[in-house]
Order: sequence, then C-alpha cells, then structure tokens
Amino acid sequence: MPSPVVATTPDLIADKKRKGTRMRTRSSRAADVTFVPKTVSDDVVRLAATAALAQLGDDIDESALMLDLGQVTKKYEEWTTHLSRVRPHYAVKCNPDKNILKLLREQGAGFDCATMNEIHLALSIGAAPSDIVFSHPCKPRSHIRYAKEKGVRLMSFDNAVELRKVAIEFKEARLLLRLVCEDAHAQCPMSMKFGAARDEWPALVGLAAELGLQLSGVSFHVGSGCKEPGAFERALSDAREVFALGAEKGFYMEVLDIGGGFPGVDTDEVSFGSIAKVIDVQLDELFSKSAFPGLRVIAEPGRFFVCAAGALLTKVIAKACVSAPVAEGGNTECSALATTFRYYLNDGLYGSFNCVLYDHAEVVPETCKDSADLELHKCCIFGPTCDGFDMIIKEINFPELQEGDWLLWRDMGAYTSAAGSRFNGFPLARTWYYAEEGVLKGRFRSRTSERVCA
Repeated sequence: MPSPVVATTPDLIADKKRKGTRMRTRSSRAADVTFVPKTVSDDVVRLAATAALAQLGDDIDESALMLDLGQVTKKYEEWTTHLSRVRPHYAVKCNPDKNILKLLREQGAGFDCATMNEIHLALSIGAAPSDIVFSHPCKPRSHIRYAKEKGVRLMSFDNAVELRKVAIEFKEARLLLRLVCEDAHAQCPMSMKFGAARDEWPALVGLAAELGLQLSGVSFHVGSGCKEPGAFERALSDAREVFALGAEKGFYMEVLDIGGGFPGVDTDEVSFGSIAKVIDVQLDELFSKSAFPGLRVIAEPGRFFVCAAGALLTKVIAKACVSAPVAEGGNTECSALATTFRYYLNDGLYGSFNCVLYDHAEVVPETCKDSADLELHKCCIFGPTCDGFDMIIKEINFPELQEGDWLLWRDMGAYTSAAGSRFNGFPLARTWYYAEEGVLKGRFRSRTSERVCA
C-alpha cells in the first residue's frame, strides 16, 4: 500500500504592532501537510489516522484534530456546481483555522465575520474589506469603529437601537436588514435571538431613510444545520417583500445574503443538493437576473465546508470498572466485576466535544484497531476534567479498550475546536493537516522525501 508523504505550506498569519499596542508575533513557521494515497477501496480517514499516530508517536497525551484540506477544496467545488450564482462567505466562527481560511480565499470565497477579531483574522490572511460581511446584528460600538477603520462597510442590523448606533459610529456603512426566519427544525435555531419580524420591517426601513443611512439589502439565517429546504423558500419570499419596501423609500437594494444552515454531511433527511435546488429555483423566480441585473447574492456557510473535513483522535488515559456481581469466569482485569467500563479520554466537553452541548452534535467513536470480531461491552465515556458533568457518551456498547488505546471521531471539523477551552489545565487538541494526493493541485510543495508508514 502506498504511504503518505509530508509536504509544507507557509504559515498564514503574521501579527503586527499597531498604534503602540504590542501584538504577539508569530514567525513564518511551516505547517506540515501529509498527503494520503488516493485509493478506491481504502478509507482515507482511517489511513490518515494511522499516519497521524505514526507521526505524533504513542507518548503524546493530547488529542489531535485531523483536518483534510483537500476536502475543503472539494466542498468549494461542490458549492460552485450547485449554487454558481451565490458567492459563499465562510462563517469564520465555525472553525477559524488559518489554513482553511487561506484555501477558501484562494478559491474565491469571502468571509462572514461577527466580531472585530474575526475581521482582523480575515484581513490578515489577505481578504479585502469588500470580501467581508459583518454579520452580527447587535455589535459593540468599538467593533463598529474597527470595521470603519478597516473599510468593512457591509453589515447587518435587526433593530432601531442598532440603526441609531450605526448612524453615529459609521454612517457610510452599507446595511442589510436581517429578517426573522421559521427555523424550528434547524439543528441550532436562531430566530429567538435575531431577526426583525414582518410588522417591524416598514418602521426599520423608514428609520434608515430618516437617519440618512444606506440600506443595501436583506439578510436572513434559517438556523444552523437546516433540515427543511422549504425554510429557504419562505425566507426568500420575505426578502423579496423587503426589497420592494426599500425601493419605495429610494434605496438601491443590491445585496441579498441568504445566510447559513447548509449541512456539512448529507443524510437521508436532508442534503445540500436538495437545499441548493430550492434556492436556485426561488432565486430565478423572485430575483431574476433580468429584474435585478446588479444583484450580489452571498451566503454564510460554515459547517458545509469543514464538518466532514475534521476528524478527532482521542486517547484513553484511564479506565475503570463499574461494580456489579458476575458469574465466575468474567473479565480477567475486573475479575469479580461485570464487564461494564468507564473510559476517560484526553478530550471532553470542555474541549473539542463542546459540540455535544452547543451544537447538539451526536458523536460516534471508532476504535483505531481492528474490532470486527471483538465482544461488545456496555461503557460510559468521560472527558479528562474533574467535573462529573464532563461526560461525552452516557452509555454505548463498544469493544473493550485499554489505557493508551486511541479512538477516531469523524465529522468533527465544525464548532469543535473553535469553542474549546483549557479548563482544568488540559490542552486543546493539536491540529494535524492532510489531504488526498493530487487534490490540492500544487498548493503545497514537498518538504521531505521521508515517508510515513500507513
């Protein structure tokens, strides 16, 4: 079997000193990328996991987030195939990895930023101010002033207080009225927090005119992880109404931001293709190119690009048995105890698995060794911290593990490392980059001929 080979690309960010404030500086260190052989029958993620563990060594006690940069490229190609009229603005909050941002920028993506720090990150990897939508509808004044300083004009609002704030801080901003959406079936609903309701639209459009602001269009968000394509259909219909309201007040409505909600992994319940088809049809019907020749249509996908690109490797750092009587001849390690186990990993709810809490994710472990013929036992899987709440899976039937074994968790690229903490002094997962051979098309140069056994 061919073996992965290591390659490298320059680091994507160098912080600077600004206005007497000392910023931390990183050297232009190289980021290693391992190229995994492209095969028909092999599981590329498991091949990558084998290569990662061989490179990192058995002694490390940190978890490792494997990021497939080639998968990010494939997802961009999938986007342009299905939604060629819509320019994606990657949601930086989903996974702010600089190499991901750099790849997406090179392919033509813009960026959805919610804070001044995310704006700084996008600008630092080469994005132009015009490539950024400041999507948070309720912003601190200092963040608005920072956007003004950097020339990031496109931003959202959904209330009168925000309009009056922008009128004082950044009157030249180009504003998008964010509409409330029906998102009850989304993985993470947002309508309870953001969005202007129908009866508020006329007053907000009128206030923008009264304050001498520039209303440039509409934005909406059907909820992160949308499971109902029809949600986009209703939201686009609402957006068309607000475009008419804006035109009546003399505004040039030129931007339509259809937000996020695109699935990271297709399921029987919903697929990106089914959602894209609904959007494409509705755009042609409600916002035809002939009726809106200068219209700029953008979106804010996050998990779509990175969910499947990430896989997490975790190590069993401790193991215990749950006491219960059992017939003679039970498990040798636990002798008179039932074969029910508690495993403690080097990552948990305070780290990468925060997605279980905040993103309602359902995570599934795989062993990194052949387990096809191994007996299954009831077990509970915990994170490493001292908090009893740090439980990843309450109950699962799984082959018996030993201290030092590794587990593989797929589809962990979105809303995982981005919200992780160092609670209790445990480190965040280290990042290990890889791609299938040939997918990145020369974006990375070979650094060494030393091959890693897979």
